[in-house]
Parts: sequence; structure tokens; C-alpha cells
Amino acid sequence: MGAQANGDLCQTVAFAREVAARGYHVATFDWGSDYTSAMASATRVLQSAGAQRIVVGGFSRGAVVGLGAAPRLGPRVVGVLSISGGPSASEGYPTIASVSAYRGPLLLVAARDDLVFPRGTSQRIAAHHTGDESVLLVPGSDHALALLDGDQASVVRRAIFGFLARVTAP
Repeated sequence: MGAQANGDLCQTVAFAREVAARGYHVATFDWGSDYTSAMASATRVLQSAGAQRIVVGGFSRGAVVGLGAAPRLGPRVVGVLSISGGPSASEGYPTIASVSAYRGPLLLVAARDDLVFPRGTSQRIAAHHTGDESVLLVPGSDHALALLDGDQASVVRRAIFGFLARVTAP
């Protein structure tokens, strides 16, 4: 689970514990200088621990990198969780095409008035994606981890856990 830019693994620990409490294995990590390598390393750790069905992604930067890297992370990656993600040159994925190439299931969650990515970013990713995707747009301007604390937190959590259950079921 990738954290936001200018953050570290500490910002995702509480949610990672919530996910783990529901029976999922979770890898959360700090960003190195190569974001895709950090996501790939976390994926390998989960594989070495026996995970057969892995969901990558995270919040903001974690979402961007999960979306962009997923096509190259192997067949055990069965979905991408994108909370406030979109294209970003600084993360290595500058275009809608670069964050929508993965063919598996996507969950794209964003606030309608997100201040980081332009309005409609999640819908453009979904339109370009050639696989199964779900888009959840919630009112407001919360970004990334703030969506887990705001007025729409229960809706966002329900979408996340529903997605995880659906794509990781054997």
C-alpha cells in the first residue's frame, strides 16, 4: 500500500491494520527514489509470504504508481486500488494512457472537487481502461487519506472492502 507524496509508511499504518484485521496481508512501505521499484518490492514480499492474489495501489502517489506499474508486476496482481490517483510525470506516469494500461479490475475513488487532479480524471482513466473498473466519486475536495476521515469515509471504506473481497476471492 503506497502512501501519499511527502509522506511515509506511518501515514498508512492505521488503515493497513484495518485491512489486516479483515484477514488480508498488507505491505506498506516508504518511497525510495524509484517509486515503481518500491511497489515491485512490496509485491515481491507479499508473493514470498505466499500471497496468490495481490491488489496494488494506495493513496495519491501510491494510487498513481499502482495504476502505472500493475501491468509489469506479474500475474498474481489481480486488481488496483486507486484512491485519488491520476497521471503524474514526477511519479513516472505522465498520461492517462500510462495509468490505464493494466487490464485487470480497477477501483478508482476520488472526490469530485479533488484539488490535486483535474475534475474528471478518474472517469478519463476508466474510459481509457480496457478492463473491469468501478468509479466512486464522492462530494467534496478531500484528497487521498483524507477520504478515510471525511464525511464520505464509510462509503469509501465500503467500496474498498467490497472491491478487495471481489477481486481476491478464489
